[in-house]
Amino acid sequence: MTEAVIVDTGRLVKIDGKRSLPAMYVRLGGISLLRRQVEALKAAGFNRVVFISRESAENIDRALNRPTPVSDGDFCFRVVNYGDYESIKNLASGSSLIVPSDMFLTVPLVRLIKGGMSEKPRYEGPIIFIRTREDVERVEEYLYQSLFSPTDSFLTRKINRKVSIAITRRLSSLPLHPNHITIFNFILGVTGGLLLFCRSHTVTIIGTLLFLLSSILDGCDGELARLRYQRSRFGGLLDVVTDNIVHWVVFSGLTYRSVTISGFLPYGVLGLSLIFSSIAAFLFSLYASTWGDRGCRPSAGLLFSESPLSELSPDSGILDRIANRDFAYLLVVLSILGRLEWFLLVGGFGAPIFAFLLFRSLKLRGVL
Repeated sequence: MTEAVIVDTGRLVKIDGKRSLPAMYVRLGGISLLRRQVEALKAAGFNRVVFISRESAENIDRALNRPTPVSDGDFCFRVVNYGDYESIKNLASGSSLIVPSDMFLTVPLVRLIKGGMSEKPRYEGPIIFIRTREDVERVEEYLYQSLFSPTDSFLTRKINRKVSIAITRRLSSLPLHPNHITIFNFILGVTGGLLLFCRSHTVTIIGTLLFLLSSILDGCDGELARLRYQRSRFGGLLDVVTDNIVHWVVFSGLTYRSVTISGFLPYGVLGLSLIFSSIAAFLFSLYASTWGDRGCRPSAGLLFSESPLSELSPDSGILDRIANRDFAYLLVVLSILGRLEWFLLVGGFGAPIFAFLLFRSLKLRGVL
């Protein structure tokens, strides 16, 4: 087993001018420093973590924000008391990594120290001892800034991500699971899509605004999951499926409204092209993420949700940038102008091209 040791230095961190907390209790991004270290080590490939401390088991449980994870599949966590000199001596000579509990760890840093990983890591975070409130704020700022994605589009980076991260900051301290946010967003987006079936100008503007809000908040569930180490296969799948259902409701509403106002030709044909092409693209990406030849992929994340298509092929970066919800802004503008049907002129031709390029990229890589 690959073992890491966390040493409780007993250092007190000044939270404000009147009180101090043991370093392991300090919360960073919604979870304690100790919990963050344990999860980071676990994610980096260590399957055994030992915590050397004078604290009682109850206090350690509290610092972990859950009952002590004695074992979790192939992962094992145990506590050694400072007085157990023989055990500490054995740990010091046989463990792959020893780190003080008041040092902030990132997964890339852990991989760099550990060595021997299949990929060469790049250092991406601060090495810092948590001593003061300023240290805590600096580390939290790094954590939140790390939630930006290199594949974010211009509008996502400049507007959506800034708003969603500001909301995630508030949500991180609440007892909410990322899946709760996904379901709320789904209800919000579907409501907006259903309003597009109405011919009222005012109602359709409200519908597009609700869809835009849903697209902005769509980042919160993933951000919270990454921030608090609550990522799961089910959560990623739920996010992708609900996002696509919202899209299909919105596209159906646009098509129905355009056909009832302007006739089936050309908007009915273009609307059906948009809907069925988006369904095809969803099925291609779902198959590649779930049943395809995953050996071709550096990661097992869901395409366009947990991992970019560019991981499959370097020339596929443009598809990552297209596969976003920036079109929500266009819908708001067109609804205000009373020309929502114009969106079908773009989507009806663009969606089949996107689906074809996605199929071609996956086919060339042998995933489909």
